[in-house]
Amino acid sequence: SGGSIITVYSINPISNNQWVYLSITYDGSETAVGVKIFVNGVSVSIGIFVDTFVGTMINTKPLTLGGQPTLTNPLYANGKISVTKIITQ
Repeated sequence: SGGSIITVYSINPISNNQWVYLSITYDGSETAVGVKIFVNGVSVSIGIFVDTFVGTMINTKPLTLGGQPTLTNPLYANGKISVTKIITQ
């Protein structure tokens, strides 16, 4: 099994060579449809790679933004992250 994972992506690609305000929310529903992606404040359609979440989000693994280093062939985004905020409610 691939474990407890939710992996989603924006259906519409983000333009290269321009700054964007990207935000992602999760409603705690334990499903990929509970993840919302906003580009410059506008909700975008998502595609779902993996939707196998079970259990809890509490874990000891580091949070990774812009990549998947645990894969056999790690994937990383080619770009820069200027400001990061993580807000829990």
